[in-house]
Amino acid sequence: MHALSKAGLLAAMAAFAATHVGAAPLTPTLEFEDGPAASIPVTTGTISFGGVTVNGAPAVGSATQDVLKVSGNSSIGGVFNPLSISATEFNLALPGARTQVAADLTGTLSPMSTLSWSVYLDPTNNPLGTADLVASGSFSNASNLVSVGFFRPVATVAESLDGPFSLTTLLSIGGAPGATATFTSTVTAAAVPEPGSLALLGGGLVGLGLIGPARRRAGPAA
Repeated sequence: MHALSKAGLLAAMAAFAATHVGAAPLTPTLEFEDGPAASIPVTTGTISFGGVTVNGAPAVGSATQDVLKVSGNSSIGGVFNPLSISATEFNLALPGARTQVAADLTGTLSPMSTLSWSVYLDPTNNPLGTADLVASGSFSNASNLVSVGFFRPVATVAESLDGPFSLTTLLSIGGAPGATATFTSTVTAAAVPEPGSLALLGGGLVGLGLIGPARRRAGPAA
């Protein structure tokens, strides 16, 4: 009976390990659009043009955390006003885990300009997918004399994901031609262990600890 109990516990622990190891991870991939200009998908972790830099680094290829960072100093022209900026990172994979996504924004607006910002998690892994809103904010500088700073404190959302997903950051900057906006948007995603999985593993370890002493008390078989 003890042997069967131990075998059952070992099987449960093996199942726990299998669901958390999974297959080889996909390669996180970045895409970026700045007004009319669009990048091709890249897996190097960085795209930069038009005064804006998008980083998947240092988390591209990491098994524990993925980061989408968009930063820049953009000027508004006469044709593309407002100026739309979008960045996405897809093929992010933390399967079998509850994932917590956090996003925050800081920056400065020149006189008589506006900026809107939003961050999305898409559990279906669509590039530029906007399934679930993580954070958003709208900011304006009504002064015609001085630049004004703005920030959006960290906002978080948690979801249980069973496959690859994407993160997307969207920005829109408006104002008189020549107006500028400086900004840094940071998005992180980290796996949070499911309470049920932790309980299963903990129960297995406790059970093995109890079986050992019981077998020692019983002594060797005759």
